[in-house]
Amino acid sequence: VTCKNEDTGTTIDCDMKKTGDMYEVTIKPTDPGKHALNIMWDGKHIPGSPAYFTVKGPAPARLCYILSGADHIKCSKGSISFRCTTRDAGKGELTALGVDPFGKQFECLITEEEELTYAVAFKPEVPGVHNVDVKYNGHSINGSPALIDIKSLPQGDEGGISLELISCRDTTASGTGTETQVQQKATITLPIPQKDHAGLTVCCKGPDGSDIKCELGASSEAGINVLFEPASGGKHTLTVLLNGVNYPGTPVDVEVQGL
Repeated sequence: VTCKNEDTGTTIDCDMKKTGDMYEVTIKPTDPGKHALNIMWDGKHIPGSPAYFTVKGPAPARLCYILSGADHIKCSKGSISFRCTTRDAGKGELTALGVDPFGKQFECLITEEEELTYAVAFKPEVPGVHNVDVKYNGHSINGSPALIDIKSLPQGDEGGISLELISCRDTTASGTGTETQVQQKATITLPIPQKDHAGLTVCCKGPDGSDIKCELGASSEAGINVLFEPASGGKHTLTVLLNGVNYPGTPVDVEVQGL
């Protein structure tokens, strides 16, 4: 017996047990969509196989979500943690995989709390935007990936974590040329090797093409900060130059919200 969601291509877990002269098949769908159930006997389909059925309703992973707000973020002993919940979907397999500003993957520790709430923790090695994809039964939950902008490596119970990015569930951020959403004054860490920092310059254009005040900020082996002060919301374009030539991965489009 096999089962497949034909809309997503996902293979679905199913079990079969015999009771007397009857066989009972239990199917565990993970997402809505059209499903095909194949029942084979001696390598051949039995009459009526494959059988088709449709699962309706929201995908269980979309019923799980990352909890927003500073109350759900902690920094302790060099580790960052945030919280998510599966209470509307029920208990399932929860996994989390992170990617640091340089594209290096890192593991996360998941700890179950009360009422199907979970803490997702990791220990950053470099400052910058960290991407953590939280999945429920193999599918990204609502608000995932979580994006956490670490201004400096956390120390003790304070650290340099930016609470604004993770508390905005629709935020996306990247220093590699993809769209970035920020709030208020913008600080973006670009993972540019320190050997290139001396020859860098930066400029910014607002949504109407006007020049926006911007400057290079703190420099470290992890990268360099770019700071600018938008006067209005909308898409801004940051261009980083190395000795007068566009640096690979720029310009970077930045969508400013909240002004």
